[in-house]
Amino acid sequence: MRPLWADLVFAIAGCRIYGLNEMKNHPRPRYWYAVALSLTLVYGCGGPGAANTAPRGSSPSQSPSSRASGGQPVAVPVAQDGSRTSPAELDPQIVGFLKVHNDARAAVGVPPLKWSASLARYAQEWADQLAKPGVEFDHRDQQEYGENLAIDGSPQRAAEQWLKEKQVYDDGPIKAATIAKTGHYTAMVWRKTTQVGYGVAQKPGGRLVVVANYSPGGNYLGQHPYR
Repeated sequence: MRPLWADLVFAIAGCRIYGLNEMKNHPRPRYWYAVALSLTLVYGCGGPGAANTAPRGSSPSQSPSSRASGGQPVAVPVAQDGSRTSPAELDPQIVGFLKVHNDARAAVGVPPLKWSASLARYAQEWADQLAKPGVEFDHRDQQEYGENLAIDGSPQRAAEQWLKEKQVYDDGPIKAATIAKTGHYTAMVWRKTTQVGYGVAQKPGGRLVVVANYSPGGNYLGQHPYR
């Protein structure tokens, strides 16, 4: 008769090599399967597929994701309105867009903006409208939010273009005579603004439309953006 220690060795080795399910169907005596099962309950089997399984009725815990152009999963916006700024929770394009804004804001001593999913949905509606053939490229007829527009570029590139207006901004209060040249930049750094969201749409010819909305809006005549 084979000694007990040999049975234990076979059970452990079989469990590690074949997995618990395979041990159950192995031609060896069934009590070895019972030994392997007992060892699994105490130590865990670690057989094939053990690291990729989940209890029945459950699923692996994952954040919502989408596929980047390279086929790698990336986090999509999961932030509630203004509640998150962590890069780990946002799409890389949003992270880049926020970085341009928040670096500009830090340079003038104002708090960073937070991503707003509802502002992004709102901006997307207008971006889709501007992308339609024959629609004039102009601001939305609304007074609730601040708004910056751009065409022919990614969201981050649009923010970088708006930031260039800092070069001609005179560091004074908003003036009607100069807002057309500096208003994109001052919207970015408006002290009372706390949230931002953008939408992107492609026109039939391939050009990209970027719409960014800011809450609360700024650029009030006679007021300074960050003092």
